[in-house]
Amino acid sequence: MNNNILIKIFFLSYMLNLQALDLWHNFKANYSYQKKDYAAAAKSSEKLLLENPIDLKNLVNMGKILYQQARYAEAANYFNQVLNMSGNLLNSQQEIELLAHLAHAYAQQEKWQDALTSYEKLLKLEPDHAQAKKNLEIIKKLLEQQKQKEQQADQDKQAQQEQQQEQQANQDQTDHSGQGQASQQDTENQEQKSKPEPSEPEKDHDSRSKSNSQDQNNSESSSKQSQQLNKQAQVDQKINDQLNHQEKDYLAAVAKNDQQVNAYLAQKQAQQLKGDGGDDDHNW
Repeated sequence: MNNNILIKIFFLSYMLNLQALDLWHNFKANYSYQKKDYAAAAKSSEKLLLENPIDLKNLVNMGKILYQQARYAEAANYFNQVLNMSGNLLNSQQEIELLAHLAHAYAQQEKWQDALTSYEKLLKLEPDHAQAKKNLEIIKKLLEQQKQKEQQADQDKQAQQEQQQEQQANQDQTDHSGQGQASQQDTENQEQKSKPEPSEPEKDHDSRSKSNSQDQNNSESSSKQSQQLNKQAQVDQKINDQLNHQEKDYLAAVAKNDQQVNAYLAQKQAQQLKGDGGDDDHNW
């Protein structure tokens, strides 16, 4: 009987000491957080999580401390952990607060689509949440601009590929024309070799004929080379015209005041969005 009493007393004393230790770590975490000593607050919160790794309040507080340390990816992981394991344990206000923290953490990482999803979930719980509505519109504009940039990049890449294909086709045509001339010259040389040796008068006549024929061939070759140079010059001019046209289109797009103003405003709004923080209150 006495042993049972001693065991109960020991167990009760252990539980009281454990609760007192938790209260001490919780006090230190709160105190350090209020003093903006986030490293010390993180150490105290880690000790609390070692004692109770599934305590929702400690998990949320750890996420908020990590957010203040600019460890946004880790903070988002803690907030998501709470959302996934909480079930029906959270009231609507706690869930709204948690989704706001999560959206801010995603925005700091420029994960705009994830931030958008978090704000949409928040607005389903509280449709009149002013800050969430404002940030949602900013993110939608940023996503639209990102989509336009990706489309423009794809168009530029396609235009570059088409230009390279055209240049390759022109080069292949030039090479084919040169090969045809070389083949024709080889045929003529072969025919000359196969002819019988002429007599002296015939040699003189053939020599003069050959000279005249060679002059004519040289003239024709020079004419063909001139034509090829003209064709190549026309191709180069066409490519330059295309490049100039693309450059003009690009400069014209950049010169639009609406796009510049929207881009500037979106950038400022994104900076403002990143500056939005959660509640400074450590207790959740």
